[in-house]
Amino acid sequence: MKHTIRAFAFGLCTATALLAFTYYETQEGSASSTPTEEDARQVLKQEGYHILSTKDYKELEEAAKQAQKKQDDNQETNSEKSESGNKKNIFYSLTIDKGISSSEISKKLMETNIIEDEEAFNQYLQMNDYSRFIQVGTYEVHNNMSYKQIAKTITNK
Repeated sequence: MKHTIRAFAFGLCTATALLAFTYYETQEGSASSTPTEEDARQVLKQEGYHILSTKDYKELEEAAKQAQKKQDDNQETNSEKSESGNKKNIFYSLTIDKGISSSEISKKLMETNIIEDEEAFNQYLQMNDYSRFIQVGTYEVHNNMSYKQIAKTITNK
């Protein structure tokens, strides 16, 4: 019995030693296959990605915000110019029911000549995150309102 227990213990020690050796050998091998930062940059560039520093990203983000603000200001200015021109004002009572999508709203507004481009207005709602906050109700809109003014009206923002 004594010899059986010793043989069993020797087998466990041998198996543990083999597993430990295998574990440490595979760990060293995987460490050498970890890509360096330069390798990662090359792979990303090959895949068509652009790598920006945090500073560059923030500058780009700020430029995009300024461009959006300028576009909104231009729309409001154009709206004011239209109001002062000979363009006939068209008023519409827009009713939004539960479950209506932003594309359906855009379609209604285009059919009633409140907006000129259904797709552009729908994109504006989605890109500026207004489409998530559209409220059920009835709203008075007119054709001289900018996209921003209409969006704020139907979202109560």
